[in-house]
Amino acid sequence: MSIQEGAGEQEDAGAPSLSPPAKLALVLGGVVLALFAAEILVRLLRPCAVHGARQEAPQKAIYQYDERLGWRGRPGGSGVFASYDFEVSVQLDQLGYRSSVAPTRVGHRNIVLIGDSIAWGWGVEDDEVAARVMMRAQPDWNVYNLASPGYGTDQEYLALQEFLNRKRSAPIDDCVLVLYPVNDFDDVGGCSPVFIDTFPMLLLFQV
Repeated sequence: MSIQEGAGEQEDAGAPSLSPPAKLALVLGGVVLALFAAEILVRLLRPCAVHGARQEAPQKAIYQYDERLGWRGRPGGSGVFASYDFEVSVQLDQLGYRSSVAPTRVGHRNIVLIGDSIAWGWGVEDDEVAARVMMRAQPDWNVYNLASPGYGTDQEYLALQEFLNRKRSAPIDDCVLVLYPVNDFDDVGGCSPVFIDTFPMLLLFQV
């Protein structure tokens, strides 16, 4: 055996040897530290999406209180609408609706779309909402999106009534299209606000 080989064996023999549990603990500790560092980096570079309109004052960016409907879109409002699985830009028109066209267009079949978040376009960009998709499929249609997230059929009816009263002097609409998903049954049953039928009026509670 050479002098160099003997010195190497002495150095190896003198180095502390880690037991298998200790090695496993080091590996697991390294993995945990790496994940922790990655989590901090992700939060710094891309903050976790907030459910709703992500602005300094979330509800004021896109929505506003309404004494009759409970809430409604803010006229001209815009913002980044984000949840855990999406982040989209929202632009409302001067009436507070997520519509890109005038309420009525001469020479077109004028359709008013009412509904809740699905008709409004929850989780999709402005050019992907149902009204825009229908108009691309039928260029002679003018679909005005009167929907709003969380609305039940009572609020949809009141919003439609208000809309039609506002434009009495305009041409009569050809069609009112109601997009009614299954979850609307629950919205009507107990969500806030709740409307009580006191004919000929609807009274608003739980706002």
